[in-house]
Amino acid sequence: MECIFLVTLFASVAAQVLVTLPQGQIKGHEVQSFTNRTYQAFEGIPFAKPPLGPLRFQAPEAPDNWNETLETTELKHCCYSVTRDFGRENEDCLYLNVFTPILDREINASKLPVVFWIYGGGFINGCADWWPQYWMDEDIVVVIPNYRVGPFGFLATGDLSAPGNAGLKDQSLSLKWTYENVHLFGGDNDRITIAGQSAGGSSVGWQLLSDKSQGLFRAAIIESGSPLNTWAYQNDPYGYAIELANTIDSTITELDTNELVEFLQGVDSKIIDTASTAALGKQALPVIEPYHADAFISEAMFELFDSGNYTQVPTIIGVNSEEKISLANDIGALMKYAEGADETPSSLVPANFNYKADVGSYEVGKKIRSIYVGNETLAEHLGQYIRLSSDNQYTRSVIKQATLMAKYNDVFFYVFAYDGEAGGVSATFPDADSVAHAEELKYNWSTVPLAELNDQDRLVHHRIMRLWVNFVKYLNPTPVNDDLLQNVTWQKVSEDSYNFLNINGSLSLEQNPKGGHFIGWNSLFEEYAQRPFKTY
Repeated sequence: MECIFLVTLFASVAAQVLVTLPQGQIKGHEVQSFTNRTYQAFEGIPFAKPPLGPLRFQAPEAPDNWNETLETTELKHCCYSVTRDFGRENEDCLYLNVFTPILDREINASKLPVVFWIYGGGFINGCADWWPQYWMDEDIVVVIPNYRVGPFGFLATGDLSAPGNAGLKDQSLSLKWTYENVHLFGGDNDRITIAGQSAGGSSVGWQLLSDKSQGLFRAAIIESGSPLNTWAYQNDPYGYAIELANTIDSTITELDTNELVEFLQGVDSKIIDTASTAALGKQALPVIEPYHADAFISEAMFELFDSGNYTQVPTIIGVNSEEKISLANDIGALMKYAEGADETPSSLVPANFNYKADVGSYEVGKKIRSIYVGNETLAEHLGQYIRLSSDNQYTRSVIKQATLMAKYNDVFFYVFAYDGEAGGVSATFPDADSVAHAEELKYNWSTVPLAELNDQDRLVHHRIMRLWVNFVKYLNPTPVNDDLLQNVTWQKVSEDSYNFLNINGSLSLEQNPKGGHFIGWNSLFEEYAQRPFKTY
């Protein structure tokens, strides 16, 4: 009898790592979290056909069916990156990972909320090889897709030969796959939160803007990125495509777009990967597509947010206190950058700035400098140059996106200001804050066991996880009084009051992130720029 029971139990456990999808059966494996909780991982599930041959640079297509049980115990392929080389890089890369803490879905019919995580990497790097160790302890299902980056994901020609945004369309198709299939892993498709950091955060914003993803999620978490960031948009896609082709074949200086795409589709993928690294003068990035039925987006991003023409869902959005503090690691280079900006103030003007008539870049650049140092120089105030760089590259755009969205839906803004050991960045500089880009990930996506963190780092980890998890579950980061959260109630951004939560060694409610600097940028755009705006 005991032997029969053990065999039956083993068969039941083994069966639970098998999932039958509409396309065929997959087999995952069991993993232990840092807290020794068992969860299941399904790595390398195809959500699209391999984007090869005529599908290169194009929108993804649904995968074909398979007959044999597919082993999904390892993510074997990452998409090609531009400035980093992963050993698993392959053009055949449209796979996703699913992690679930529900082990016996035949007995446990409950459905858990879902986090759909989009990795960052500037739209040129990245892979889905993330592990949601601490999310598994929170009764949340996590889905992490690969998506194409660099030229494979974002090459465009400005017309329908290669409309662009293939990488964003990969995200959208994998999100649709999640909505249709996550119930098979114990997830609730009515409670999907899309989340991401840096280019991943920008990607969340792009998904909000596209009607192709509407109805597939109910909430969003955006960390340090926005479609309004100038690095998240390409206004000369044909120029990049020609430069890439010229890097491969120096005789190519101009081609009809159909011929250009045909040429690039015929080149070996490794040659394109190598050429993309050499052609760093420009980058393949998201674009505003010419209007067509399958366009991901065809209108200016700022104007869509401002008019409320986006998916209006509750959103956590925020920045780290000094995204570019890493500039302080090289004082010589920092001084050189500041002196260059003093000598050529026009270099401070954001890309895509839509000047009013009779306004010049030199005038606008001087005005930008004055926001930070008045009539003095940036070389005299290197801390202010760091602040300007943080705002110009990240902060200004994120704060503005939240401002626009707060007219239509719940927006919870944060500034992550905790400069802890786990963050991994020790750079500081007088007159600048100290928490760099991506440091918060060491607390909510940690790959280090909690026992290895000091007490204060561990407390911050528990707090940010509680806030994020509450939001995923209840659409409110502070639904009840909570001693861990110091009984703080996170107030939403409103048209009358720009509230934000300052996440430091303690939590505090404050107003007006980046204060006078952001007010100065608002005034600058009003005085010198004309609508429509694409970025900000």
